[in-house]
Amino acid sequence: MALPILADLEQEITRLIIAGSPHAKGDPRLKKFIPALDKLAEKAPVMGTLSRGLATLVEGDEKTASESLLNVGMMITSIMYTQGSSETGFDIRDVVYEDKPLELARTPYSRLHEVIEVLESGSQKQSPLPARLLERGDHRDIRLFPLYIKAITDMKSPVSDYICEKILPDLGPDVLPLLIAEFNSLDHEFAQAGKRHARILQVLRTIMGRDAAPLAAKVLAGGNPHMLCEALVTLGLDEMYEETLIAYTNDRKGEIRGAALAGLAIMGSAQGTELLLKGLDKSSVTSLEEALKSSRDPAVVAKVLEQARRLKSTIRTPPTAADTQKNTAKLRTLIPVIADRTEKECLEFMEELFRDKAFEENGAISDLKLNQVMERLCTSEDIGKRKMMVRVCNQPSRAFYQLKACVGLYSAEEVYELCHRNVKKDQSNLIYYAYNINYAYNINEDTPQPDAEKLWDRRWAQHFAEGSSFPWVLAYNDDLRTWKKMLDNAAALVKTTPSTSYQQAWFRRVLVEAFRNKHPEAKKYYAVFIKNGADRAKLLEEITRVAEIEVQDLDKSSGQFV
Repeated sequence: MALPILADLEQEITRLIIAGSPHAKGDPRLKKFIPALDKLAEKAPVMGTLSRGLATLVEGDEKTASESLLNVGMMITSIMYTQGSSETGFDIRDVVYEDKPLELARTPYSRLHEVIEVLESGSQKQSPLPARLLERGDHRDIRLFPLYIKAITDMKSPVSDYICEKILPDLGPDVLPLLIAEFNSLDHEFAQAGKRHARILQVLRTIMGRDAAPLAAKVLAGGNPHMLCEALVTLGLDEMYEETLIAYTNDRKGEIRGAALAGLAIMGSAQGTELLLKGLDKSSVTSLEEALKSSRDPAVVAKVLEQARRLKSTIRTPPTAADTQKNTAKLRTLIPVIADRTEKECLEFMEELFRDKAFEENGAISDLKLNQVMERLCTSEDIGKRKMMVRVCNQPSRAFYQLKACVGLYSAEEVYELCHRNVKKDQSNLIYYAYNINYAYNINEDTPQPDAEKLWDRRWAQHFAEGSSFPWVLAYNDDLRTWKKMLDNAAALVKTTPSTSYQQAWFRRVLVEAFRNKHPEAKKYYAVFIKNGADRAKLLEEITRVAEIEVQDLDKSSGQFV
């Protein structure tokens, strides 16, 4: 296909996306492409589809121009990225364009620019923006598609997992042209492709299901271990690859043997179950975790539980240090498997484990990495698991897990009633718990929250108002009593803390947030802070950045907020 004409047309479409779709009507620079595309359609029918879409854009009215512009842009992208068939027999155009119009968002750029910056930068900070896009439906905007692909191959980006697990599967067939093109670009280079590229195959498997197996088979010719493992799991979706997977269970590398067994478990292979049960008798089962989670055979579940109970008893009364190390390592693999399952007996085992005080006291919580397991259980979509975590975490040492499990199950008022008693009163834990309230509600504590978006019960603030670090994010605009406590305490600390101390920034922040929240006595406290030795220049800079207020009004120190 003629790439130059597509590249030129893509530039024109980009120009219109920036200028606005109403400018497309009668555009002579677009019209000139239609005859050329019609000519190319004689050999490539998809060019005829593109030509008709372009004609609709040029001849349509302003009401339909935006949708037509996005559809033409997506067609150009799909054609350019799917040239050179993957020879899998899968034609993505059949899914996207044949009687199935793209369901794309038409989102103002002003609502996208922040998330675009996050995706382009590979931000190291956790960002709630992708989740908000998904909630509003704005994630389907075509301008974000290439950035999603970039994000999932950036293993250092905290938003990568969310895009991989939530956003791309929701986009489904609409984003497949870009995903397949990115996968095909690795052809003949699979040996160099690493863990980040394996995620592309993982998403393809999620969206395409069994149709992804032929793509995965291409990796077998010589893939990097990460790519090969992902490919073997994907092949488990198609029974025709059973013998191939069985052959890989003899590989010298444990992770590859484990991936082959995982594929067989997904397939429901009887021979795979037999091999998995034999593997459970070995001292190390680390590589089997994925296969054990994927298996639905009752015999596998029964044996995992039986071994976990036996190992748990030996760790509590270890015969030798060497045995303890081996047993701990094996149990550390089996516990996440049990925690991920939904069988009643598995849930009962986890509750028994968390209630065993002697088991917790001997350091097993740390050795078995049970904190990671608790984190997953208290955010599980399984209501039974989350309610179990509410029951077993009713103590100060596990207060955060109980809080996290309650959020989403109960109202803000009920969460407070259930959880506030476990707040430790020492200051070192107060601020930690305050930030965890934000984390439990998936809110970035550095982002100011308008009252309409604050999700926690307003009574939380009273627990944190007198510390040396202040969770101003938990206070409401009209929560005057709590704000007064924080401001009085911060003003006193400003006076007793050296001006060079980094803590001064914390104290100033309380006053700055009071201005942001329009506290009626904010200007009065400004005068108190200055009198107590706060840096006036820094205060002015920070206050005027968040509040529409004139410097001279501040210096008058009147009692009313302007």
